[in-house]
Amino acid sequence: MILEICYTILVSLCLLYCLYFFIFSLFTFFGKEKLKEFEDDTKFAVLICARNEANVIGGIIDSLREQKYPKELYDIIVLANNCTDKTKDVSLQHGAKVVEVTADVHSKGDVLNWVRDQFKSLDYDAYVIFDADNLVHPNFLKEMNKVYCNGHLVAQGCRDSKNPKDNWITSSYTIFYLFQNYFYNRSRRNLSKSALINGTGFMVDKKFFEDHFDAHTLTEDVEFSAVSVLSGHMVYFAENAITYDEHVTSFAASWTQRKRWSKGNIQCLCRYGKDLFLGFIKSGNIAYLDLLFSFAAPVVQLVGLFLSMILFSISLTGNGIGIFRNDIFNFLFILLSTLLTYICGIFANVLVFLLCKKELSGNLLGIILFAFFMLTWIPISVHAMVSRSTVWVPIKHGN
Repeated sequence: MILEICYTILVSLCLLYCLYFFIFSLFTFFGKEKLKEFEDDTKFAVLICARNEANVIGGIIDSLREQKYPKELYDIIVLANNCTDKTKDVSLQHGAKVVEVTADVHSKGDVLNWVRDQFKSLDYDAYVIFDADNLVHPNFLKEMNKVYCNGHLVAQGCRDSKNPKDNWITSSYTIFYLFQNYFYNRSRRNLSKSALINGTGFMVDKKFFEDHFDAHTLTEDVEFSAVSVLSGHMVYFAENAITYDEHVTSFAASWTQRKRWSKGNIQCLCRYGKDLFLGFIKSGNIAYLDLLFSFAAPVVQLVGLFLSMILFSISLTGNGIGIFRNDIFNFLFILLSTLLTYICGIFANVLVFLLCKKELSGNLLGIILFAFFMLTWIPISVHAMVSRSTVWVPIKHGN
């Protein structure tokens, strides 16, 4: 009896967790960006974090030099982090400034901590931060200037794909970020709540950055999202400020990358979970709870796996609980619900492509296998939960 109650409670909580995000996502259809127009006025330091990125660094510098924004109002600065290749030479050839980070840094967060301390005397209004493998839409800085002049101190741009059709893995990443852009960040913007910073293509006021940025986890981006919310500033989603990101093409690299993301989420949950919960209790602002739920995703995945294993064992033994007492019913229920969920997922994948006006051709394999891509996140989360390693593993980028 007690086990039945516990099982029912856990299943109900997981369903409510999913329902919460589903309901929030619906607000993407209600509202639009409400920004006043301003003259180009913000002076940006465009920071490119790079460690042995000679193969790709030229592309992003060239795209930044083609910005439809006054050249005197932004500087392109490559943060060469202990590079042993020709990143510095290539960057200079393409017209960027290079600052060599020779301090003992082990991650992108460490590099940005170093920037926070070393760039205090420089005359800029705001930082824009990119990864070396990106390309940037020509209107990016113009859009971020508008966001900044409207009073938003922190903003995340729209993360699009540079190589969506390489294989099913890059296509799956594309779908993942389309969902994040359209159904997560856009809905939060419409509700005047906080979007998630997702690693690249984000803008932050220089003074705010100096006062609040202090990376301690493997995911300095979502960590800074928490710090921003806890300081009373929502992360704005700048939908028209577009960055094209290069996704990894091998499953091994994807595993390594997503393992870091899951581990970083768990670190953020442990470090900021209590403050976010208390912030929600004191203020009633659902932005605190929203971010707490986002950090809890690996834990919910682990609980979901545990519950699924129980249900599977029930279907094999017939020693069920509650309605799950008939082995034939169990088998049919699991089979049909899994099939229905998979079919609904495919429809959702197609829908997000259509809503974002992206081509379906070349992405069909990713649409079909996206469910598998997400399922592999469960063992990744399990590994992140039990592993004590907090080592940043660099991801190699191609051309």
